[in-house]
Amino acid sequence: MAKRSPTKPASIDDLAPDEELTVDEEEALEEGRQNPAQRLAAAANPKSAIVQGAPAWARVPADLIIPKNVEVAFMKVPLKDGSEMVLVLWELGVRDERLARARTQGDIGTRLMDEMSKQMIRAIDGVRVDWSNPFTVEKAWEEMGAKYRSVLNVWYLKAHQLNDDERTDFFAKCVVSARAV
Repeated sequence: MAKRSPTKPASIDDLAPDEELTVDEEEALEEGRQNPAQRLAAAANPKSAIVQGAPAWARVPADLIIPKNVEVAFMKVPLKDGSEMVLVLWELGVRDERLARARTQGDIGTRLMDEMSKQMIRAIDGVRVDWSNPFTVEKAWEEMGAKYRSVLNVWYLKAHQLNDDERTDFFAKCVVSARAV
């Protein structure tokens, strides 16, 4: 797999034109020094966040751009040949979900969970995933076998659903029901 330039976004979320602007970006837009195309180009080359507490065996590619404030997971997947595959994962953004849904080709019932789980994979064995060539992810998906694919599906659900405490807190503090008369 050919490596791409580190200035290329690692996922569609890296472009994030709908994110809130910083104070400096707002001022630049107001003063006319930066047009929307320049803002988009600047957003495509953000500085990567630093992951605290990454395990020593985690191989994070130098060109992987990690968004701030995401929970990054590192997963060692045992392979049938006795080796291991190291994955770097994080939650999906709206654009990631759209890309995964598009890959289902309308077969949402059986393929959606797998495609969403695959989309979380940001690096495999120290190489950044390049979604313009999904062969690498498809090959890894096949090599990990059914048992570990299901583990990745469970991780997708864990990362994208409220846990029991969060759910209880949400319904206790954030939902009010009233009768209309």
